[in-house]
Amino acid sequence: MNEEIYNKIYDKVKNNSVLYGLFKISDKVSVALMVIVYFIILAREIYNGCYKRAIKIVMVTSSAFGFVTIIRKVIKCQRPFEKMDIKPLYENISRKKEQNSFPSRHATSAMVIAMAALYENVLLGIFMFIIAIIIAFLRVIGGVHYIKDVVVGSIIGIVTGILGFFVK
Repeated sequence: MNEEIYNKIYDKVKNNSVLYGLFKISDKVSVALMVIVYFIILAREIYNGCYKRAIKIVMVTSSAFGFVTIIRKVIKCQRPFEKMDIKPLYENISRKKEQNSFPSRHATSAMVIAMAALYENVLLGIFMFIIAIIIAFLRVIGGVHYIKDVVVGSIIGIVTGILGFFVK
């Protein structure tokens, strides 16, 4: 997306209290839901005495997060609001020139958690994939990531999940 499209989205959402409220609530609820489900999955495995599965879930999700963090430090891509004259819809985003746009850690984390949910239960996994897509979408329209950031982040999360949970 270009500067003009981002600014149109910003103006449309920010100037409409219902849309802006929906954006903020959707972001908070989707991220919170991802975290809650992740910890419920871990708690369930531990409660059922499946310690190896719990460790596997922690290791796979942590490796995806760590891998993306390293890539971001090496590649150093600017966020849309750092590169263009736009304002992000996220009010609490750091304004420092951190160059941590590519790939999206939110998208990676959401997708690898969705894969962990799929590893536990197919319906839960499908539901969490929908939530992960919402998170990725909100990161783009919020002006903190480009589409390529969330697509690549999502692919990394999915591939890590496949390799970690389903390939023997």
